[in-house]
Amino acid sequence: MIHSSRSLVTLKPARQAALQAILTVEESRSRGARLPALPHARTFLRVLTGSSRINTAVAQRIPGLNWEPKNRLTSLKQVEEALDRLIASKGEHCPLPLS
Repeated sequence: MIHSSRSLVTLKPARQAALQAILTVEESRSRGARLPALPHARTFLRVLTGSSRINTAVAQRIPGLNWEPKNRLTSLKQVEEALDRLIASKGEHCPLPLS
């Protein structure tokens, strides 16, 4: 069970964007629409920041994401893949580098 302070249902913009991403992707799948790679992450980023691609400026605007541009151990692509898995699992899985 997810603790209430970490639940997806709040008024925080990032959590609203995650919920919207889940709904949008599920609706698109049910219609049989073609989905891009990493659909949950791309939709989340578009709702939250207006851009569907992650870059340094976008990564620094995502609350709770502690990605540093100087840290070469994790690429933005890995962060984007982890975000997609986190959102697709509805918070059940928090893969590296997010955890």
